Amino acid sequence: MTKPTALKIQNLTFRYHAQQEATLRELSFEIPTGSRTLIAGASGSGKSTLAALINGLLQAGADGELSGDIYLKGKNITTSSLFERSKQLGTILQNPDQQFVGLTAAEDIAFALENDNLAQVDLKQRVQTWAKRLQIEDLLELSPQVLSGGQKQRVALAGVLAEEDPVLLLDEPLAALDPLSAQELLALLDELQAKYGLTIIIIEHRLEEVLSHRLDQVLILDDGDLVYDGDAKELLRQGDLKEWGLAEPAYLSYWKESGLGDETIAALLDGAVFQNENNLPAPKVELENSSSNDLLKVDRISQHFGQREVLKDISFTIKQGELLALVGGNGSGKSTLAKLLAGYLPVQAGQIDLSGKNITGLSLAKRGPLIGYVHQNPELSLLESTVWQELALSLSWEQISDDEVESRIEKYLRAANLWAYRHWPISALSFGQKKRLAIVSQAVLNSKILILDEPTAGQDAHHIDLLWHLIRELQESGTTIIMISHDVNLIYHHVGRLLVLQQGKLVADTTPSALFANQDLRQAARLVEPSDYTWYQKNSAKGG
Repeated sequence: MTKPTALKIQNLTFRYHAQQEATLRELSFEIPTGSRTLIAGASGSGKSTLAALINGLLQAGADGELSGDIYLKGKNITTSSLFERSKQLGTILQNPDQQFVGLTAAEDIAFALENDNLAQVDLKQRVQTWAKRLQIEDLLELSPQVLSGGQKQRVALAGVLAEEDPVLLLDEPLAALDPLSAQELLALLDELQAKYGLTIIIIEHRLEEVLSHRLDQVLILDDGDLVYDGDAKELLRQGDLKEWGLAEPAYLSYWKESGLGDETIAALLDGAVFQNENNLPAPKVELENSSSNDLLKVDRISQHFGQREVLKDISFTIKQGELLALVGGNGSGKSTLAKLLAGYLPVQAGQIDLSGKNITGLSLAKRGPLIGYVHQNPELSLLESTVWQELALSLSWEQISDDEVESRIEKYLRAANLWAYRHWPISALSFGQKKRLAIVSQAVLNSKILILDEPTAGQDAHHIDLLWHLIRELQESGTTIIMISHDVNLIYHHVGRLLVLQQGKLVADTTPSALFANQDLRQAARLVEPSDYTWYQKNSAKGG
């Protein structure tokens, strides 16, 4: 028996007023009630535009020219308001900061329920229920602004789930979550879907994690066109992901490179352990070089937010030209530590030395040229109206000629694949494009240290490769790179040193290989094994 349709898109075309070409062209597809659908595509392919047209954040006429129709549960909602759609469709935005309205996490979760005139006793019970399910009970009295990116994502999700809408639209829900939290969230969605019959639509770049859970349908957008509508396993077997700017699961790339053939890859997708294990190539790991000179010394740093101790007696030293990653679960203190290093927060206890000089009390204005910092939310790093103006502002503090300014801006915009957008308003860029712009607006300064908070968030495979090439160039020129990252493939294959934070404490200073081989430490870091590492270990062990 055919399931009824939850969402139907028919001949949908959309063009922004500020653009000559359509962002979406003649899209048509159906999503059955109670199903799980993944919408994927390279950065700028039209995914977020499609989501905004579905949930009503974009409106025909006001934001652009729209043709075609959108049906929700059989009703044409093409001209319906955002409020009307919100009664049947819950949305988690890519940037959770744009979703908060309450002074505390509890108030934010309760906001929609208050608008529905839910009785106070029922409202409080439902807030507590969903806070417990999402493991954020201890955050309810905190302001959303002091939460980590992952914690914000969970609070936003609780606010939507508390309404118990039958259709959920999640725009990059994993972007700010550590790998274990991402798996827990996906498992929670499995549970909720089974219990409540939800229809779940996920827009996500982290394909490997989403593909590890049940999917009924995958939709791939490429430059505004729908290029795939079908089954997940068939998609992987076709091998077109890289052609569409998407990252293959690491295990799939590994086994393709091993030369074991299509039949082996097909068996891999079904979870097999292989019989022909001889001469299995170990996954590639690239380690960086650094000088022997100490550059940054952190001595016994501690930090509190009210009564909450966020960092506890942190000490470490970083060498010039080193590339290392801060890892740990959401709320472990990574972003707070980064902001202390960059001068965005005053140091409450401890000392920071740079090149042998105490910079603990140095103002943000004086520390900025020395230590660049790119926020997890790129909009917090962007100040100007257009792409070109943003980089020009960064360089306005340097005593260089106009020709050098133009040359350096062009170099970095091309490196980030943003040259074609140099005169665009920043507001018209996608999240991934804003992230790359924020990175190059700091990279252009040639600071001694560059801190990147989740640099690959919102990026497709092609742009992750571009960013990694840029990061390596900066490092080779002498810039020390500190990354906060949950990207286990990037960590395993490209980073040589990890600082592991857990509940505000530095619990390990180690290498990726040592971390992934230690289950307790991996758990402390809230990381999962890279899938190519897992398959190599499993098959090598079987082969004896």
